[in-house]
Amino acid sequence: MSISLACITLNRCMKLNRLLANSKDYVDEIIVVDGGSTDDTEKICKMHGAKMYVKKWENNFGVQKNYALTKSTRNWIIFLDDDEFLEYSLWGYLFDIVKNDKGDDICYAISMKNYYRFENYKSPENLLNFPDYHVRFFKKEMKFHEKRIHEGIDTSGYFTENIPIEYGSIIHEKSWEDQKKADIMYRQLENSYN
Repeated sequence: MSISLACITLNRCMKLNRLLANSKDYVDEIIVVDGGSTDDTEKICKMHGAKMYVKKWENNFGVQKNYALTKSTRNWIIFLDDDEFLEYSLWGYLFDIVKNDKGDDICYAISMKNYYRFENYKSPENLLNFPDYHVRFFKKEMKFHEKRIHEGIDTSGYFTENIPIEYGSIIHEKSWEDQKKADIMYRQLENSYN
């Protein structure tokens, strides 16, 4: 295995705890970039053996994510948000990619299952926009666009392959309250350009 899990966070230790618990047995290192949390983020990182770096939140997701990439030391990165986690079935597929790496310029998009009202998150009526593919598994040399929001990975010069849905997906859960907060923050960031 030669995989780093990387993520950014800010005051979301309970969601981060689930991500790290889900991932720690499958990766060589965990990199968490914290934007200045005042909750138990540091304690959660220590509990799961994550390397935590503090970088003050500058209202720019791309900058934070690229900082996390600079701290990663493995050849392959799985980049997840703190409110996401992988279905266990997907890890084996990722290990096969790493094992069979021939040095090609390739990155992988993973389907995302977006659920709301997490209490019953597997209920089909709570699944939105599926499949929703995002590049989340890639080689260390790749970088995110340094945009405040919608900061996807820069795939210039790389072939993007979609991982078939039957191998697993990213589970992304949000409560309606989380979504409202995110919508307000995104609007503020968009408006700050003007």
